[in-house]
Amino acid sequence: MVDTKAIAEAKAALAKSKEKMAAKKKAKKKVTKKPVVKKKSSVTIKVGKLQEAALDNLKKTAESPRPKKAPTKKKTTTTKKPTAKKKPGRPTLFTQKLSDIICEWIALGQSLKKLCRQKKMPNNSTVMRWLANEEYAEFRDQYARARETQADSMVDDMLDIADEKVDHSEQVQRNRLRIDTRKWLASKMKPKKYGDKVDLEIGGKEDSVPVPIMFVDPPVRTD
Repeated sequence: MVDTKAIAEAKAALAKSKEKMAAKKKAKKKVTKKPVVKKKSSVTIKVGKLQEAALDNLKKTAESPRPKKAPTKKKTTTTKKPTAKKKPGRPTLFTQKLSDIICEWIALGQSLKKLCRQKKMPNNSTVMRWLANEEYAEFRDQYARARETQADSMVDDMLDIADEKVDHSEQVQRNRLRIDTRKWLASKMKPKKYGDKVDLEIGGKEDSVPVPIMFVDPPVRTD
């Protein structure tokens, strides 16, 4: 036979134990934890003070009257016309450097026209104008001395032309013409040295006076 009383007592004991467990859980829930207060670090305090100071400065600047701006002048843009580049022309002003170049060129036996055809050299008419100007008397004397020296250079050229080896008779005639032309010019540029002269004595031996006589070849006619 099953003992019903024992079963009932066991159920009652289980019910009581369940009630005790439920009561304990409720008691645990009622216990409140104390809130943990975090301490502020010194860095956050400094940042906060800086922010407050910045806000105060902004308020002061907002309250202070703003200075009036000066009226800005409008910039006027001027368009510059493109300047045409001048081509370097021949020199027209006299310089001692040009004078030395001209006289050195002539003293070497070259012609003035040939020099004036080169770049950066004055025109032939410009050099002639300088020679006619009284302000350039020193250049005129330097030019005259260069012409006398040119006669010596032409005589040297005659020796070189005479020593050239020639195969044809036409070249012989041409070289003869070149020598004769230089010979005639040298006699005109430096007549005391290269001119053809004959001294004649007038009177007796005691009071005789030499008379120079120069022979000049007549110009060749083309007619």
